[in-house]
Amino acid sequence: MGIFAETLILTVTILASTAIPFFWKQNHKKNSLMFLIGTGALTGIVIFDLLPDLWTLGGAKSFWMLLVVWIAYSVLHKFKIGSHHHDVPGSGEHTSVSHIRESSIFFILSSMMAHCFASGVLLVIASDLSSGLAKNVFYALCAHKVYEALTVSSVVVEKLKTRLKIGFALVGYSMSLPVGVILSVVFRSSLSSNVALIATSLAAGTLLGCLVFDFWMPTLSHLRHSKKDLSWLIVGLLMTQLILLVL
Repeated sequence: MGIFAETLILTVTILASTAIPFFWKQNHKKNSLMFLIGTGALTGIVIFDLLPDLWTLGGAKSFWMLLVVWIAYSVLHKFKIGSHHHDVPGSGEHTSVSHIRESSIFFILSSMMAHCFASGVLLVIASDLSSGLAKNVFYALCAHKVYEALTVSSVVVEKLKTRLKIGFALVGYSMSLPVGVILSVVFRSSLSSNVALIATSLAAGTLLGCLVFDFWMPTLSHLRHSKKDLSWLIVGLLMTQLILLVL
């Protein structure tokens, strides 16, 4: 399968996944459920797939780069967002998504777009290195983009007020991966193993930052009100394990 066919499949997968919370916009319980499952699944992807791949690619050097990206994300998050726990005024229903501050949505969205862009760069680099690596990267992206898109879309549809804004935000997020692929193909001669390492570190670091500050912290706050939702996080984590075993 060629790089552009893979890009098309991934883009359609992301768009289709973001569409599910979009059309369930008024059903807060379903969106919260998808957010919880997606958060658990993404946690498994980072721990059991991205971090081992990052170590294989660059060893300790890659983890230092990951740490730099994560620290940069943390600093930006502190100065741009501030407090992370926020209850929606007048809301009688607490959901894990509702604890995310409205002011943080554009920061989250920008971070996940950077993550998707770096994923597109990595897809092109992997195709240049070996067919086996390219296949593994493609399947891994197919698996985790579904959960990632569900989680991001659940936050966006909960926090943005109009369907037009939601649509623009989700299309922009979905298109960031193909943009990364296109620019990487255009500047293919400049790609190297160091670029691959930077792209992977950026992808893992931004995803890890979003998980810690924007997904896990609001979720843990929510679990104090509804501990039964912990089971849905575990379901997402187990789903990741099953998919990685199949792949």
